[in-house]
Amino acid sequence: MKKVFLSIAAVAAMVFTAQAQFKITPKIGYTVSKMSISDLIKDDESDIAFTSGFSAGAAFELGIGDIFSIQPEILYTQKGFKEKYDDGNIDYHINHLEVPILLKETFGEEDNLQFFGYVGPYLGYALGGKLKDKENGMSSTSKIKFKDEPENYSGGDIYISKNEVNRLDIGAYVGAGVSLPVGPGAFSLEARYGYGFTNFRKDPDNSASRKDLKSQNRTIGVFLGYSISLRGN
Repeated sequence: MKKVFLSIAAVAAMVFTAQAQFKITPKIGYTVSKMSISDLIKDDESDIAFTSGFSAGAAFELGIGDIFSIQPEILYTQKGFKEKYDDGNIDYHINHLEVPILLKETFGEEDNLQFFGYVGPYLGYALGGKLKDKENGMSSTSKIKFKDEPENYSGGDIYISKNEVNRLDIGAYVGAGVSLPVGPGAFSLEARYGYGFTNFRKDPDNSASRKDLKSQNRTIGVFLGYSISLRGN
């Protein structure tokens, strides 16, 4: 998987070098996410709700005209869900490395207030995470590790085998925002919705339908960024 991300980064770097002009936008964001989980997987005594997290990374905007641009991104994003019970809840936070490739359309003059919208696919990979369990006023936190449980395991961390889940997450983002020039660059505020296509839970025996095993990421994010033009015309 590391080779895939390195290849994407290498191609992006070559494209950036060839462009007459491009922008880089460091950004941070707040996310709320949940999984769309089928009844076959969900505990009948629980409700699935949104949980909060954060995201950080950078976007690289490559102009392909006066209005349109291609915007690859590299993001560290927290996703997950909350399982709510009568006496408490369990928060699942899964950390992802993501590479969205967005088609962006911008309206307005560059030296004034601009509005923009975008849509495009993303490729994500689950790195690990943590679980927060709150029950009857008591709370505990465990790390989630995507590897086989060790032979000397004595409790504490949660190990999930690669045969149980899909760490690769494929989906799409759609979003919109506004940018305002300040100093040498421009501040931007944007909101986006992410729809995951990949089922997180695997079915090793292929005995269930896609609908029966539905456990797909749904994410809403709000980002604040600052765009800097790295090369002029």
